[in-house]
Amino acid sequence: MVSLEELNQIKLNYKPPRAIKIVVRMGICGISVGAKEVLKAFEEQVEAKELKDVVVTTTGCIGLCSHEPIVEVVKPGMPDTTYVLVTPEKAKAIFFQHVLKGRIINEWVVPEI
Repeated sequence: MVSLEELNQIKLNYKPPRAIKIVVRMGICGISVGAKEVLKAFEEQVEAKELKDVVVTTTGCIGLCSHEPIVEVVKPGMPDTTYVLVTPEKAKAIFFQHVLKGRIINEWVVPEI
């Protein structure tokens, strides 16, 4: 058992993760329109740049099937951003502009519904 004092010390020393997360939606709808290729494009970019602070992961559908493939980019210090209709070519641009340079590509962001 950890004491209250030890828990408070852990809390004081805690630093949130600094990793950038790229989340590719991999529901059936996304996979059917190219999400696997989009995932591969992001993984290749991370590998090519040998980035240790970028995590590429997957999750399921969020119900916006007509906007698939959908990708979320979570970067510390920036708003969480959801990109829609992502292709492998767009994935490379998102990686370069958003992940590396910190510039959101607004015309590819999920529209207001």
